[in-house]
Amino acid sequence: MSDIQFNVNNYVHVKLTPKGYAQFLNFHLALGVKIPPSVTPDGDLKIQLWELMQIFGKEIYSGNFKVMFENNSITIPQAEA
Repeated sequence: MSDIQFNVNNYVHVKLTPKGYAQFLNFHLALGVKIPPSVTPDGDLKIQLWELMQIFGKEIYSGNFKVMFENNSITIPQAEA
């Protein structure tokens, strides 16, 4: 098995759940920042991995039932893997 390197500046895709969208919105509102156009009305979000970790990191832990992403999945675009 070989290691896969992935730069935290690369983009990932997630589909936000309603709780995930609320977390995304609250994070940006606390900063006084408008919501970036990277999130679509149905919750699709393309974002750099470091920013995803910054926004959702404290909400992702074993035992948390507030699922932020559909299927708890983060997708790495093929060209960037």
